[in-house]
Amino acid sequence: YWVVAGVFLLNIYTNIMALRSSNVETVIVFRCLTTVVVAVGDFKALRGEGLPSLPVMGSLLSICVFAGCYVYSESRTGVQVQNYSWVIAYVVA
Repeated sequence: YWVVAGVFLLNIYTNIMALRSSNVETVIVFRCLTTVVVAVGDFKALRGEGLPSLPVMGSLLSICVFAGCYVYSESRTGVQVQNYSWVIAYVVA
């Protein structure tokens, strides 16, 4: 039970640090990427079974493409890419 509580606490901590180091829009865009991380984790946990359907794969791909477009547009406006470290930690947590 302590592991679940620890992971939940880590998730809250990384979310707060991500909001401190970047803006809300960035956190929301990267929060959408957690869907992709969960889909990959499910596929690996099920040892290759339960592959998402083609429409779901298209949706996951579009999430990744638009998140990449957001990061590209942010880097063009002068935002430092180093500020994304806490946001990435939030997605992984």
